[in-house]
Amino acid sequence: MRKVLLLIISILLIIPTVVFAETCTDNNITIEEIKLVDKSAEAKELESAKLENKKINLNIEMASVGDYLTYEIFVKNGTEEDYALDKSSFQNISDYFEYIFDTKETIIKPGESKKMRFSISYKKEIPANEYKEYVFGEKQNFNLSFNPTKVAENPPTGVADLIYAIPVIVIMIMLNMAVNKRRKLFKAISVIIIILIPYIVNASCKTEFSFQSTITINQCKAILITEEGSFSLTADEKELCLTSKDVFDDYVFKYYPDMLGIKAPVYKYFTLNIDRTYFTNESYINVYSDLNKTNLIQTVTIDSFPKPYYAIEETLDLSKESISVPLDNADYSYTLSPDLQQIADSYYNEHGTELNIVDPRYSWFKAEEKEVKGLMTTNENIINKLENLHTTLMEHPHGSDVSIRFISCDEYKKELENYGDLYPEIFDEDYNEYNLDEKCENNRYYARYSWAIY
Repeated sequence: MRKVLLLIISILLIIPTVVFAETCTDNNITIEEIKLVDKSAEAKELESAKLENKKINLNIEMASVGDYLTYEIFVKNGTEEDYALDKSSFQNISDYFEYIFDTKETIIKPGESKKMRFSISYKKEIPANEYKEYVFGEKQNFNLSFNPTKVAENPPTGVADLIYAIPVIVIMIMLNMAVNKRRKLFKAISVIIIILIPYIVNASCKTEFSFQSTITINQCKAILITEEGSFSLTADEKELCLTSKDVFDDYVFKYYPDMLGIKAPVYKYFTLNIDRTYFTNESYINVYSDLNKTNLIQTVTIDSFPKPYYAIEETLDLSKESISVPLDNADYSYTLSPDLQQIADSYYNEHGTELNIVDPRYSWFKAEEKEVKGLMTTNENIINKLENLHTTLMEHPHGSDVSIRFISCDEYKKELENYGDLYPEIFDEDYNEYNLDEKCENNRYYARYSWAIY
């Protein structure tokens, strides 16, 4: 009878341990802060990282393979034990994106706050058929787990199952021993149970944080839209997708543009137009505001011209742009670098006329500094499509020539709103056709035309 009573007491001692092991969580492991510390040029946060209770929410956008965002999280251990990041809880959760935690120092000592870094990177190209209206979106939910360090000493496979199986196995063994009167074995197993209890408790006493990431990939850095004409000579293409591989928007150039005029002193303003065609890295032109070459006002080099980019929003080939040096009066002089002087001399000897590397111009308009910025490209395919638009517009011209520029969706909305009172039918039609209120976030640019009559 005494053995049976001892058996019952032992079982009762094990039961609360098992129950506790199933429900144990430690709320003293906390994440104090999460912040963005680094990212690739095209990656961005659509919303700042949010931390609410035990939930981490990220809402980010990337453009191409190789993009990444790196965060720092500050984890505090308010327990009396060492805790460690569970490396297996965030691995292999996405086909296209990789979640990388810096796990060199994953142990957090009691009372310690530790900074941990993790990155989300775009690792594999998304197939074209996965995009919907040029956009791909993916949401991932997983748990970020921190366990007592004793768990790390156990074999990684099957540990959880073993934890819950041990008490059941022990109870069965003890019942068998009690029935068969194996006193020595009964005592030995009892000692083992006492040793195992804290391990059983600790093994399930982990902390988990719910991690949710929303990742958006915009296939197009910008979408050009035209109401008239086409981006193709053989089909009616009203939209042109510009990917981040083909366009950039980090170049700004300020200069005095080429002033049109004739060589006659009947206009008010005077400039010197300088042609970039013959410039090399060694070329230069010194411009003086007097005939004696004593007052140098500008030295023009190859760097004085725009880079050979195509400015998409202005539909302007900057590689063909000359620049102007404004002058207050017609008293001027200049000197050419040796290489340019040799070109000019050879041209004169062959043709009997001067080569207009420097071309004096008179104009009704004063030369004003121009700023060129926005979407740029060197992609010949895109440039050809923009030239196709010009060609197709000229097939049914409203004038002798047309200049095209693209304005952002927000600018287009303002333009429509300004004309809304005068032309409500146009205002409503454009809004209904393009659904601007929803699509302005998708980097849409609308073609505007200026017709010239000569």
